[in-house]
Amino acid sequence: MKGFIRLMIIGALASSLLSCASQQTEEDDSLTTESYSNNGSSSSGSSSSDDFADFDNADNGSSNKGGSQAQSSSSSKDPDLALEEEMNQASSADKQFANDDLDAQAKNELQPQAPAEQAPPPEMPPVEEKQVAQEPPPPAIEEPMAPPAAEEPPPPAVVEETAPVPAPEQPVVQSSGERAVDITGLKFKANDNGGTVIVEGNGPLNYTTRVNPDLKQYIVEIQNSNLPKRLKRTLNTKDIKGAVGAVDAYQSPGSKTSRIVIQMRDGFGEPTVQQEGNALLIVSSGHGGEMVADAGAAHHGDDDGEQSSMTKGEGEVNVDLNSNKILASQSLEEFLSGNTKFYGRKISIETSNIDVRDALKFITEESGVNMVITDDVKGNISLKLRQVPWDQALVVIMKARKLGYSRQGNVLRIVPLEELRKEEDDATKLALARKNIEPLKVRAFNISYAKVDELDKKIKDFLTERGKVVSDMRTSTIVVTDVEESLNRVMKLIQGLDAAPPQVLIEGKIVEALDSFQRTVGVQWSFTGSDVQIGNGANGPVNLRPNLSVGSATNTPGGLGFGLNVGTLDVFGDISASLALFEKEEKVKVLSSPRIVTLSNEKADISQTNELPVKTLTPQPNGQPIVTYQFKPLTLKLEVTPQVTGEGTVIMKVGVNRQIKGAAVSTTDDTFSVNSREANTRVIVKNGQTAVIGGIYRSDVTEGITGVPWLKDIPVLGALFKGTSTDKQRSELLIFLTPRILAQAEGGGTHAGGE
Repeated sequence: MKGFIRLMIIGALASSLLSCASQQTEEDDSLTTESYSNNGSSSSGSSSSDDFADFDNADNGSSNKGGSQAQSSSSSKDPDLALEEEMNQASSADKQFANDDLDAQAKNELQPQAPAEQAPPPEMPPVEEKQVAQEPPPPAIEEPMAPPAAEEPPPPAVVEETAPVPAPEQPVVQSSGERAVDITGLKFKANDNGGTVIVEGNGPLNYTTRVNPDLKQYIVEIQNSNLPKRLKRTLNTKDIKGAVGAVDAYQSPGSKTSRIVIQMRDGFGEPTVQQEGNALLIVSSGHGGEMVADAGAAHHGDDDGEQSSMTKGEGEVNVDLNSNKILASQSLEEFLSGNTKFYGRKISIETSNIDVRDALKFITEESGVNMVITDDVKGNISLKLRQVPWDQALVVIMKARKLGYSRQGNVLRIVPLEELRKEEDDATKLALARKNIEPLKVRAFNISYAKVDELDKKIKDFLTERGKVVSDMRTSTIVVTDVEESLNRVMKLIQGLDAAPPQVLIEGKIVEALDSFQRTVGVQWSFTGSDVQIGNGANGPVNLRPNLSVGSATNTPGGLGFGLNVGTLDVFGDISASLALFEKEEKVKVLSSPRIVTLSNEKADISQTNELPVKTLTPQPNGQPIVTYQFKPLTLKLEVTPQVTGEGTVIMKVGVNRQIKGAAVSTTDDTFSVNSREANTRVIVKNGQTAVIGGIYRSDVTEGITGVPWLKDIPVLGALFKGTSTDKQRSELLIFLTPRILAQAEGGGTHAGGE
C-alpha cells in the first residue's frame, strides 16, 4: 500500500513538473507572470517554477499531517526525494536555457515542442487513481487535499493565456528576416521645360516624401533599402535646363533608409511621385525629356541586366528625327541612293541566330527612336557589329533581311520591301484616282513682261491630262483650267518667268584710223601680242590686250582688208580723250558715236549710211546719151545683242557690216563697185568695261599728174612737161563698245550702274 502511494505521489509530481516546465517556457516568451500571482502563491523573488515546486512540497507535507505513518514513510524514502530533486534540477535547466536563448530560430524550435510536452496531461489516469487511492485514508487526509483541488483551475487558465501568444510572435520573426530592396539605378531625364528623376530597384520600393521649403528641396525617403556606393553621388544638372538643379542620393551608415534629395529651381512647383513596377518616377512640372544623366554610368559592370552579347548604354528617349541628319530620307531606297554617312550613336551587337525582331527592338532601346515592326517581319539573323552607328546597324539588318522602312513624322515603320513597294504602288494609284475625280478650277494670270505665246507652251508641260491653257495676246492674259495642285505649280512658274528683264545701255565709238595712229599708240593686233597702253589720262594709261587675230590686210588699190581682232578696255573716258586728240592731228576720223538702250537678249542695230552719186549714161535714138545721176548707199552697220548674266557680266553678240567704194567698172561713166565686209563675234565683258573690235582695213591708192598746162597734153612730147605721183594710204576701222546695266529705280525709272 505504501509503495502504491509513493508511485501516485511521484506520478503527480512528474505531471506537475512537466506542466510547470511547459508553462514557464510560454511565460518567458510572453514576459508575464500574472496567472501565478492570482493563485495566491508566495513568490518574493523566485520563479514560478520554484513556487510550483514549493507548492508540491507543501502539498506533500499537508497530506502527511494526518498520520504519522504516512509522514514517516515520505521522509524516510531518500530515493524518492533524490528523484524529485533531479526532476526539479532538470526543470530549472530547461528554464535557464529558455531564458538565455533569445534567437528567433530557437524560439521557432521551442514553440512546436510545447505541445509535445503537454501531451501527457490528457493521459492522467494517475490523477483519478490518486483520488481513488485517497479514499481509504482517514477524512483528515481529504481536507488537506482540498487546496490542491481548489488550485487546479489555474493550469487551464495558463493554457488559455498562452494559447494566443504565438500569433503576435510570428510576424515579428518574419519582419526581422525580410530582405532589404537594392536600388539599382538613379537617372535624370530632362528637357527645356522640366525633368524626371527615375529611381530603380530590384523590388517594390516603399517611400515617403517631405519638403524643405527654406532650401527648396524635395526629399524622397525609401525605407528598407540599400543604396550602393556607385550611386552615392550628386547628379549635377546645372547645364541642363529644367526644374531640377541637382540630385543627391545618400544613406547614413547602419541605416536602412535611402534618401533622394532633389534641389528645385525657382519658378517650378512641387514634383509628384509615381510608382511603376520596381521604379519611382519623380516628375516635375513640364515633364518630358531628351537628355539623360546616369549616376551609375561609370559603373556599368555592376548592373545585373547587362548582357555580353549586346552592349547596352543609356539610350536616348524619343529621338527627334527632324532635328538632325539621322535617316533624313522618307524610305530606305531614297536613303541609300543619296546618302553614305551615318550619324547615330555607336553601339555593339554580337549575336548568333536570334530573331530579327529582337535585334530591331535592341536598336530601338539603344537609339530611343520610335519604331513600329509589322507582323510580316520574320526570320533569324547573326550579327557581330562593334562600335558602329545605330542607324548603320539598322540599315545593315534591313538589307540582310530584305526589309525597308517608311518614315512618318518621327516614327519609323519596318516592313518587308515587297509589301512596301506594293503600298507605294497602291498610294500612287490612289493619288491618280483622286486627281481624276478632283473638280477642275479656272484661273487667269496677267502677264507683264514675258511673251504670252511663248509662255503658254511652257505651261502645258505642268498640267494634268485634263488641264488646258488658253492665251489672249490682246490683254496679255493666260487662262489655265486644271486641279488646284496644278494651278499652284503654274502660278509659281509664271512668277519666276514673268520677271522684268534688265536693260543695257550700249555706248559705241566707230573710228577710222591711219597706220600712223596705230604706230603712235603702239597697237599690236595678234593673238600673242602683249599689253599696250592707250592714252595717259588722270587714271593712268589704259592697257589693251588683243585676243584674236584673223588674217591680214590685202594691199590692193581701192581694196578692203579684213582681219577681226577683239580686246577690252577698262576705262572708256581715256579712249574718248585720246581719239579727240588724234582727230585734231588728222590721224583718226570718228565716223559715229552711237548710244542705244536695249533689253537683255534683244538685238540693237546701229548703222551709218553714206550715199555716193553715180553718173549713168542712157543712150538715145538721135545718138546723144542722157546723163543721169543715181545715189548709191554705202552702209556701216553694227548689231549688238547683250545678255545679262547672274554674275553681273554682259555677254555681247556683235555683228559688223561695212560697205565701201570699190574700183571703177567703166571708163565712160562713174560707175564703181561696192565692197562689203561682215563679221560676227561674241565677247564677255564686265559691267562698264569696254570691248574693242578691230581688223577691218581699207587701202586707198591715189594717182596724181602735175605739169605745164597745155604742154603736158601734147602727145609724146607732153611727157617732158608733166610728172606723175602715187599716194597709198591704209586705214583700219575700230569699234569701241561699252555696255552698262541699268538698275531699276523705285519710281519705275532706270539709271546706269557701271564700274
